Amino acid sequence: MDRAILVLAFLFFVTASITCSFRESAPVILSVRPRNATVLIKGDIVFECRVQSFPLAQISWKKNNKKLSENHKKFRIIHGTNVSYLRVIDASNSKMDIACLAENIIGKDERNVILSVLSEQERPLFFPFASITYPKSVEPDTLFKLECNVTNLNSPMGVQWYQSNRPITFGNSKYFSNFSIIDDNTIQHNLFVNGLSLSSELFDSIEIDFLCSATNSYGTFSAETSIMLRTRPETPIGPNVTTIYFNSIELEWKPGGISEISYYLIKYRKVVSDKKELEDNDIDTSSNYLIYNTTSTRVKIGNSLKPYTLYEFRVVAVNQLGRSSPTGSLVVRTAAAKPGNVKNIRYSFQNDNLYLIKCDEPDEANGKLIHFVIYHTNQVTNPIRNWNAVRVPIHDMPYLLSINSRLASDEFGSYYLRMSAVNQQLGEGPYSQIVELKRFDKKFDSPYNFETLSLNSTYAILKWNFNLDVLKSFYRQYNNLNINHESAAYRHSEENEIIKNLNFEIYLKKDKFWPTLKAFRRVAALDLVRKIGLKRLFSRQIQNFLAYQLPFEYNMTNLEPNKSYALEIAARLYNIESQISQTLYFTTKDLSDHADKCKY
Repeated sequence: MDRAILVLAFLFFVTASITCSFRESAPVILSVRPRNATVLIKGDIVFECRVQSFPLAQISWKKNNKKLSENHKKFRIIHGTNVSYLRVIDASNSKMDIACLAENIIGKDERNVILSVLSEQERPLFFPFASITYPKSVEPDTLFKLECNVTNLNSPMGVQWYQSNRPITFGNSKYFSNFSIIDDNTIQHNLFVNGLSLSSELFDSIEIDFLCSATNSYGTFSAETSIMLRTRPETPIGPNVTTIYFNSIELEWKPGGISEISYYLIKYRKVVSDKKELEDNDIDTSSNYLIYNTTSTRVKIGNSLKPYTLYEFRVVAVNQLGRSSPTGSLVVRTAAAKPGNVKNIRYSFQNDNLYLIKCDEPDEANGKLIHFVIYHTNQVTNPIRNWNAVRVPIHDMPYLLSINSRLASDEFGSYYLRMSAVNQQLGEGPYSQIVELKRFDKKFDSPYNFETLSLNSTYAILKWNFNLDVLKSFYRQYNNLNINHESAAYRHSEENEIIKNLNFEIYLKKDKFWPTLKAFRRVAALDLVRKIGLKRLFSRQIQNFLAYQLPFEYNMTNLEPNKSYALEIAARLYNIESQISQTLYFTTKDLSDHADKCKY
């Protein structure tokens, strides 16, 4: 029983002690330092106010009995637990009454100090002076040193360092110092900082302020510096377009922060899309960027871009510690230019005064193509302005060109044609090479027996035949040759020349109209012949008793799995195109079908 009473008594004593130690009271200002300080005009000084209070006091500062704002430019206030710091910047008044005010719900306390400000004329002979030698920038978590050279100071104890307006205390692994005597009047006080980090609670900026204050009996002099903490650069702001040309674009942007930047990378690539407004999934991320390096924030990417083409741009900042994240995607279309040359002009002979004209669009449309211009004449030496001209909308190609019936006679030997393309933005492009339209005694027959020999998910082996007699007839008429007797040597030479100038245009048939411009695939007969040899090609006719029937095979790759195709084929000898073959329909296999066959 006695033991229980003793325990209860002990607990009561402890509870009472704790209650007394945390008893609510009005705040008491323990100290305001320094007291009655003196600085030179435009000088800096830091005051410290320490308070004892429970509950915690709210600390504020006054100047000449007026409360200072927390956001004042000339008076910077930093608060801690029961402590507050006031930094006076660029002191200007001759005398200031500085007061520290501490308040809580119980009461308040106030203490005043006097700050005297001297002009240069009033400066005492032995007033202290300080200057700082420092690195302009440092890397995170690395040791660096600041040197403060002080004159008119009897003891190094009169030096106080501050970081971000807070006094630095020593005796820990973060900061340490030493000093050396330079001469009878100068002391060098060194501050060593064992690494700065962005995660430190002492600051929230990557530009760190340090202050070295020297105080003697005449007053206080402070030297200030800012050190840049080098980090990976922030993402630049922008980019924005300043000027657009047909083959180049000028961009500008701003640094994303105050980190040191060595240079910028401008990453750009072509964007393939017909949409007016692009989303992120419209950009082909598989294509590689081109890279342009610059130290400027304004640059011209140029002289190699294609006109009227969409390009995506991103900017990355780089320094010794790494790269920033790339900026958002900027998609810009280069300015339009006149279209390039019309390509692959060819024609099909229909009768004495009708020709079906075909061509490919220019490789460089440089804008939105709206039509072709077909110039034609029987007087090739006439200036182009005197040729007949027909404007043909893009969707009306191929175009059936009608020759004046008066020229469709035996006296008509040749007719001539040139073409140009016109875009909506800048008009007509250059004229094509002259194409001679020849007359023939009949139409150019189409390839026949157009079929598939083998099908897979991504390729189809196509086969067709062509009549050698037809080719020879058109070859001779085109070259104005009249051969009555053929030697074996001449026949071999002629057949070689035909194969060298023979191509096949494979068209992808649309749902409602026959294909217009560029062929789906273009195949040179010579490439096909090389696979089996020219002699074997012609010898097959005799072996198979198929007189003058040339067999061709072509492996059409890069097809889409499980897709239906409708193909038509035409032969082209020089610029003369044959009639179109019958349509070949087939569907490629599904990828899963191919995978099943590969299983063991």
